[in-house]
This record gives sequence, C-alpha cells and structure tokens, in this order.
Amino acid sequence: MRKSTHSLPVILALVIILGLVLASVPAQALDEANVTVVADWRFDQSSVISGSISGMDMILKDSSGNGNDLQMRTYGAYDVTPYMYFSDETMYGGTAGSIVIGGAGPSDRRGAGLITVDDAPIKTETFRNGYTMEFVYQLPSDYTAPLDGWMTFLQREGTSNYINERNKGTMSVCLSNCKEIQFKVANEANNYNMGDIWGLSMDKGGTWYHIAITSDGEWLRTYVNGCMAFRNHQNTRTVGMYADPAAGAFRLFSNIAGTQFGRGKFQQIRISSGCLAKEDWLIPNPEDLSTNTAPMTILI
Repeated sequence: MRKSTHSLPVILALVIILGLVLASVPAQALDEANVTVVADWRFDQSSVISGSISGMDMILKDSSGNGNDLQMRTYGAYDVTPYMYFSDETMYGGTAGSIVIGGAGPSDRRGAGLITVDDAPIKTETFRNGYTMEFVYQLPSDYTAPLDGWMTFLQREGTSNYINERNKGTMSVCLSNCKEIQFKVANEANNYNMGDIWGLSMDKGGTWYHIAITSDGEWLRTYVNGCMAFRNHQNTRTVGMYADPAAGAFRLFSNIAGTQFGRGKFQQIRISSGCLAKEDWLIPNPEDLSTNTAPMTILI
C-alpha cells in the first residue's frame, strides 16, 4: 500500500500548534490544582481564641485550620489600647469586623503588632508552587507621609543576603511615603536579588482597598483594587519564598525593629500556596466594592 507523503507534515503542524497553545496558557492556570489556603487571618472579635488586647496577651485564630495562629507582640510597658482595637467596619461580608492599628509613628516606638505562634507550620513554608497574598485594608483618612510612610503590613523574620534592609527580614510588604505597596522577597533558594516590586498608589484616605501580590514561579505581580501595576518582575529565579531555618515567623503591622507600625483598618489577610486567578480572590470584583471616587495614580 502506498503511504501518503502528506502525513508527516500534518502531524508536525499539529504538534507545533499544540505546543503554541500550551505555551500561551498562563502559569497560574496550570497551578490551579495546587492552590491551597495556608493562613487566613480574619480580624474581628470572634477570631479571638484567648487573652485580650488590653492584657497584651491576645491570640487570634487562623481560620484556615492550619494552626498558623497569631499572638500579640508589644514593645514596652504602656497602654496599647489606643494603638490596637476592633471596629465593626468592613469592605465586604467576609468577616464581622476589622482591627484598627494605630502606631504612634517612627520616632515613637509605642504600638502593637501580631506574630505567628512559635509552632506555626507556615514558618517552614517555601511556597515552591507560587503564592497569593491578599490584604483587605482601609487607608487612614489622615494619612501623612512623616507619620505613615513605610508602615509595615507584613514581614517574614530571618536574614537574606539579597535584601539589604535588615529590618525587612526575608519578605516585606510595606506602604511607601507615596502610598504605594512596596514588596521585597528573597526567593526560595536565597540566591537572587530581584529588587523591589511596586504597586499602584492608594490616593484616597478613608477608602477600602483589596491588595493582591501573586507569584506563579516566573512573574511577581501586584494589584490594587483589581488594577495590576506596571512595575512587576519577571524571572524564573523568583520561585518560592525563602524560609530562614533560624526564623521564618510572619510578623504583622510592625517591622523587626519594633518601629514603622501599620496604621489603618485591616479586615483580613489571606496567604495561599499557588497563584490564584482573580475570580478566586477573597473579593473577585474589588473595583466594584471600592468607595474610591478619585482616579488612582499609575506610576511606571
């Protein structure tokens, strides 16, 4: 029987087309099966396991059920209740309230924060399959750069030769003096300096924002109310997040030095292993829920 001379070219063409289709699938879609919630911190009074703010011994549960509970961290013998208390205000219906953080500013070390408990499993998590960090946050209406510039949202304790600011540990999410999210992270292998990743400026005080930081093993991206920043980072060496064997705890609302306290209302912080698609965020339509009536500044 005579074989067709056209079979091989057709097969090759099909293989090439299939390869192009697979290459065009975003990495986060390929990772969907590996997405799991690692920590889910909901900052309302019902999340209190034990203790109290006034007693400076409060423990907040991790709603993911993974045991990454939070304990208070204070920095002196003073009344912390002006700097941390609960509110009924929320951005969306995921919790019964929020927590108000009100550090006294960089020149005054009064304030309070939270840190993962000593046996929290997240301390050794390297997020090799990527990660998604979400923050539901209200910028204070009286924001000023001298008081609030470089306030801390979240940090990871430890030391990396690739982050030159020791007070920012091996991972840091801060708000700059221009009200932009600044993200620093040491990759899992702790062998690459990727510099800073920047989000969009949050221009209006007294407004709720959904902030997302995602990693799919190649791209690091930041979003504010669903709008992706232009100053992201692409490199295959950005895989994962370094877990310092001597540290690794996650610290909320204050940096390692016990300064640069967060300020504003925090409804929820959720950390997932894997790169979540937008429709799977805590708030898949944050642009619809935002009360921001002023255009956000997009800096390139």
